[in-house]
Amino acid sequence: IDDLLVTTFSNQLIKESSNKDGKHEIRETIDSHFSISVNVKEYRNLIDSLYHFCEGEIISDFSWNDGEANGNVKRRCCINSLSDTLIIHLKRFEFNYHILMQEKVNDEFQFPLHLNMLPFTKEGLQQQENIDHFRTVAQRVFCI
Repeated sequence: IDDLLVTTFSNQLIKESSNKDGKHEIRETIDSHFSISVNVKEYRNLIDSLYHFCEGEIISDFSWNDGEANGNVKRRCCINSLSDTLIIHLKRFEFNYHILMQEKVNDEFQFPLHLNMLPFTKEGLQQQENIDHFRTVAQRVFCI
């Protein structure tokens, strides 16, 4: 029964850390999750929220190894593999620091009729990065 639950509901997410200076390789951690949690506040729809989920953040003053100088690291999360069934958890509650209580987010949030998950996978993100790199090189060479 455990294998049935894993194949039906378990998704593998990759947490990537990469040095912005390019001196270190990308470090990856793979975790299994039964749902993908996305923010609702400030996002119009599921697609925008999933892009934000994979966008990542820059962490400054991060040390890769002991004794090494600290630098900037980009951390992001993306999908390694999807299960047969995708469960999306909507973060519809947010802590309000003014009143020190949880508040429900009542923003409108739309769902697409068809959902292509490729742009949110490791493979899809690498394809987009290659396209972006090619555009940057073309702009420099051809002064576009």
